[in-house]
Amino acid sequence: MSSPSFPVSGSGSSGEGTSDHSLLTNRDSADQHPAASITPVTTNFDGNLSSADDTVQKALETLDASVVAKSLFDANTIIKADSDNTPAALTVGEQTIVGRITSGVIAALSATQVRTLLNVADGANAYTLPTAAAGTLGGIKVGTRLSIADGVLSADEQAGGSGSYIIQNVIPAVVSVDTVFTHYVCPIAGTISLAMMSLESAPSASTTYCKVQVMKNGLLETDSIFTSDAAMQITEVTSATNGVYQASGTLDSGRTAVVAGDVIWIRVNQADAGSAGLRVQVKIDWT
Repeated sequence: MSSPSFPVSGSGSSGEGTSDHSLLTNRDSADQHPAASITPVTTNFDGNLSSADDTVQKALETLDASVVAKSLFDANTIIKADSDNTPAALTVGEQTIVGRITSGVIAALSATQVRTLLNVADGANAYTLPTAAAGTLGGIKVGTRLSIADGVLSADEQAGGSGSYIIQNVIPAVVSVDTVFTHYVCPIAGTISLAMMSLESAPSASTTYCKVQVMKNGLLETDSIFTSDAAMQITEVTSATNGVYQASGTLDSGRTAVVAGDVIWIRVNQADAGSAGLRVQVKIDWT
């Protein structure tokens, strides 16, 4: 079965078909399919449309009413509607956010409106971090011999510096035998460089002594920091220097190194009659 023909002429009467659309009257660029432009033929589907068969024409009219004009689609433009069935172009400028605030329509938002939507206070981007001080929380800079990683500030190992500290203990009155002065915990690593004692008055009897032992991490004689565990001593024959009697111990180089946490003990091993005003000093150097 062959397809039916739909003969159309410029006046709407029956005739031969044509591919030249200019023969259709009342057509223009704004309205391609006005109802008055085509007069339906009056015969049936034996080759012609009946006067009642205007379905195609109505469909074309409906399509024309639903299509958004291409001319609305300019560069950087979106289509929006403030009410039903009212499409309109909205050109979006550079650095612009499009949105809709409460009870408003779709529009380019101001900076204040955007901050309101994001719950950001005006001037929030103008905050200046204060400089940290004794009573002020604030920002600091990473200075000399400091480093920072993942937000953690650390002090670098200090090279090239040096110093010393002195452990000092005093018994101002008459010295008692087997007196343990005290202990001292080393805060950092270092080396014991000097141990000395002094008395305001020396033992008075012949062959008498005042002996002091310095030990590391224990109270046994074998914990001594001195060579052969020999304690420091002042005897009745020791001469005074600048008004006091002095003596020092011979350090054992294998026992003088200390680390943080090591404990230094000072103990009186012997104190014969006349020993008074004892002072003991131990010097520790660090680098």
